[in-house]
Amino acid sequence: MSESTENLLIIDDEQMIIQLLKDYFIELGYGVEVAYSAEEALEKINNGVVFDLVISDINLPGKSGIDLLKIVF
Repeated sequence: MSESTENLLIIDDEQMIIQLLKDYFIELGYGVEVAYSAEEALEKINNGVVFDLVISDINLPGKSGIDLLKIVF
């Protein structure tokens, strides 16, 4: 991801939802990372990538999207 690009993290356990959102935001010029669980998202966040926006499903396997956002923010 480019440093001048705004970076998004999309978290959902459904491949089709992730692909639709990813394609849409890439077309708009955003850098996009994806995760299929809250735990995978936390790994990406803890690896030092700065995200300008996090879009998360609420119902995820393991930790919920709400749990994830409480940890992150």
